[in-house]
Amino acid sequence: MKYWIFLIILFAGACASIQAPEGGEVDIAPPVLIKERSTPNEQLRYRPEVITLEFDEWIELKDPAQEVVISPPTRTPPKIVRKGKTVEVSFDPDEPWKDSTTYILQFGKAIIDRNEGNIAREINYVFSTGNRLDSLSANGTLLDAKTLLPVENALILLYRGDQDSIATNTLPDYYTSTDKNGHFQFKYMRPGNYRVFSLLDKNRNYRYDFGEERLGWLDQRVQISADSNILPLLNLPLPVRVPRIIAIDSTSQNGQRTYHWNRPVADTVKVIFKDHPLQFRWIGDTSLRVFQQPGCPKGFLTVKNDTLIYPGFQDTLSAIAQVPKLTKKGKQEALAPLVLKSEIPLSVLDTALIQVMEDSLQVSLGEVQLLGNGDTIAISGITQPDANRAITFLPGALTSWQGAVNEDTLKLLYLVGEEGALGSITIVLEEIPRGEQVILELINAKYEPERHPVLYRGLDTWAYTFSGLEPGSYKVFISLDQNGNGRWDSGDYYAKQPSEPRSLHEVPPLRANWEVKITLIPEWVKPK
Repeated sequence: MKYWIFLIILFAGACASIQAPEGGEVDIAPPVLIKERSTPNEQLRYRPEVITLEFDEWIELKDPAQEVVISPPTRTPPKIVRKGKTVEVSFDPDEPWKDSTTYILQFGKAIIDRNEGNIAREINYVFSTGNRLDSLSANGTLLDAKTLLPVENALILLYRGDQDSIATNTLPDYYTSTDKNGHFQFKYMRPGNYRVFSLLDKNRNYRYDFGEERLGWLDQRVQISADSNILPLLNLPLPVRVPRIIAIDSTSQNGQRTYHWNRPVADTVKVIFKDHPLQFRWIGDTSLRVFQQPGCPKGFLTVKNDTLIYPGFQDTLSAIAQVPKLTKKGKQEALAPLVLKSEIPLSVLDTALIQVMEDSLQVSLGEVQLLGNGDTIAISGITQPDANRAITFLPGALTSWQGAVNEDTLKLLYLVGEEGALGSITIVLEEIPRGEQVILELINAKYEPERHPVLYRGLDTWAYTFSGLEPGSYKVFISLDQNGNGRWDSGDYYAKQPSEPRSLHEVPPLRANWEVKITLIPEWVKPK
C-alpha cells in the first residue's frame, strides 16, 4: 500500500512540474523580402496589374493608406492586401500609365512581422514604362511657417507644368512624404526644372482642396540634376479660409459686442461709422470687440468685399463688467509696477478712491497711469518684496470711455514674490531694415506666448527688455511685418502672398535674479 501511495505522490509531483517552455530570445529581425518568389524589380517597358512581394515570415500591414506611396501617383489608388507572408498590390486594369516614366512604390513602415512588430524598412519597388530607369534623387526639409517646427506626414509635390492652378487641378509628376523631422527624399527622378509645393492633404487625393488643407510653395522653379539635388527650405502656411463671422457675443453689457471670425482678419476689417465716436479692440487675431456710446446708430463692418451691417444695440451703462486682471499669472515681480487690464476702455481714474492694503494697514499709493487705449492701469510703488496685498477701487474710482462708473467696490488681491526671484531677458536686434516694422515675440518652453508681441519700426539696432520672468527656458520669434498690421501673416498661394519672413532663436536658460542679454540677427536678413 505504501508503495502505491509513493508512486501516486511521485507521479503527481512530476505532473505538477511540467511547464510550457520559456520563450527564447526576442525576435528583433524584420521581415526579409524573398526576391526569387516576388515580382521582379526594376523592370523596363512594364505596366503592371499585380505586384507580389513575398517575405520570409508572416507579416501584417500597418496603415497602408498612409504609409504606402506610389510616385508619380496613379489615377486610381492601388489596392494593397496581405495574404499570409505576401503583400499583393493590384492596379486598375485601365490605369493610364505615363509613357517613358519611372514609377517607385515605397512601403514606408507599413510591413511588420506578426509577432514583434519589427518593421521591414527600405522596401521599394521600381519599374519603368520606358526603356530606362531614371536615377536622380532630391531631398529637403519642411517647417511649419508659424512655429518653424518640422511638419510630419505632409506631401511634397513636384510638377513639370507651370499653370497657376496646377496644385489644385493636376496630379504631381513626383511626390513624397515628410518624416517626423520634416525631412523628405525623392528617388528615381529624371533631370529637369520643377515647381515645388508642400501640402497637408486631408483627403489624400494629392490635390489642394482649400478648407482645412495647407499649401506651401516655392516662388522659383527648382533645377534637379546630378549636381543640384538639395531643395531650398520649405515652409507650410496655415489653412486659408474665406473669412466669415461665426459668432456674435452680445451677452456682455456696457455697450459692447464681440464679433468672432473663422480666421485671422485683423488686417482686412474696416469699421465705418459716421458722426459718432467708436472704439474697438482686437481680442487676438479673430475676435473684434466694439464699444459704442449711447445713441450710436447702425454702422458697417467691411470684410474684404463683403459689407456686414453692424446693428446698434442698447447701452445699459451699468457698472464695470469685470475686475481688472493682472497681465501675468502667479507672483507679481517685486518693485515692478502693478499692471492691470480693464475689460472696457477707461477715460478717468480717481486716485483718491483707490486704496492699497497690507493686512489691516493702508499703504500709500504710488504713481498711477492710464496707458494704451485706456485698457491698462500701471501703478508703481506698491510692490515691495514678500508682500501680500489687496488693491481696492471704491465706487466712482473708474470711469469708462462711455461715461459709466463702477457702482460697486472692486477688490483685487496680489502676491509679491521675493526680490530677485524673477529675471529679465534683453533682446538686442541688429541689422534691422530701416523703416521696416519688426515683431518680437517671447515664448516659453511649451511654445506658449509669454508676453504680448512687441512692435518696432526704425533703425539698424534696437533693444527691448522682458522683465519679471520666471526662471526657465525661452525662445524668441522675430518677424518682418511687411504690411504693418502688427501681427505675423501666413501665406496665401492664390493671393500671391507668401508668409511673412520669420525666424526662431534660442535664448540662454534664465535663472532667478539673472539678467540675460543676447544679440540676434534675424535669419531673413542674413545672406542666403
